[in-house]
This record gives sequence, C-alpha cells and structure tokens, in this order.
Amino acid sequence: HEELHFAIGEALVDVAGGAEGEGVGDILDRILDKHINIGSAVQRAAACTWLLCLVKYGSGDKKDANSNPQQSPVLVRAQKIQKAFSLALTESRQLTQECASKGLAVLYEIGDEKTKDELVESLARVFKGGTRKVTADTEIKVGVGSNSGGSGKMATYSE
Repeated sequence: HEELHFAIGEALVDVAGGAEGEGVGDILDRILDKHINIGSAVQRAAACTWLLCLVKYGSGDKKDANSNPQQSPVLVRAQKIQKAFSLALTESRQLTQECASKGLAVLYEIGDEKTKDELVESLARVFKGGTRKVTADTEIKVGVGSNSGGSGKMATYSE
C-alpha cells in the first residue's frame, strides 16, 4: 500500500498543477484540515505520505532563479505543516514516522533563514512539551504490561 500512497501524493501534485500550480495550497489545506489528524492510523499514514509528496514536489525548486520560494503555498503554511508532521512523529506506524521526519527535513531545506529559525524554535517546543495526541482508535490497556505489575494502573497505549 505504501507505493500506492506515494503515487497518489505525486498525482495530487500533478492535479494541482505542479509546483507552480494554484491548486497546491487548496490540496494542502484539505489534507491539513480534514485528513492528517482524523481517522484511523492507516488513514493518517496515507495523509502523511500525501503531505510529504506535496511538500517535496509542490514547493518549487529553490535553486531556480525564476521561482519565488517565499510565495510557495508550502512555505506560507510551514508552521501548520510542521505541526502536522510533528504530531505524526508520535504515530505507532513506522511509515508515518519516516514520512514525518523526511517531511520535516524537506520543509527545513526549502525554507529561507527566517523560516528555518522559526521551524527550529517551534520543533524545540514540541520536543520539550512531549505531548501525544490520543485519538478515537487509540487503545489504552489497563493492568497489562511489564510496567504495571498487575496494579491496575495505566501501563501502555497502542493503536
């Protein structure tokens, strides 16, 4: 299924008109608002994969003298995209974590100095906070696991 989701992500960039297309921002907004943090772990993994493709292929070529990366729909939404990728780092699926870490790296790479500074500062806050989003399909196990010792206390969670 992984290859399929990457193909879908690349197709979304093409449908949006490529890096210079007007539709990239609309598709980013839809993924960020309606898909990345909603649904099952499989749905969130798919959305994270699509988001990675949009960030990677829909941001324009930084080395192209004719492109204006500051006006890129990706960079306009850099903070929101970083927040989505940061939350995806805490997912249980390895694919989601890998896409999120690659997405954060690409987002940093395409940014200007000001954007890079903001992203680093924001990411540092996320890691210091240590939060984990619990969703409807997060299973909380009580009284099981090596840490609980049968005491009935919450030991682990998984999806």
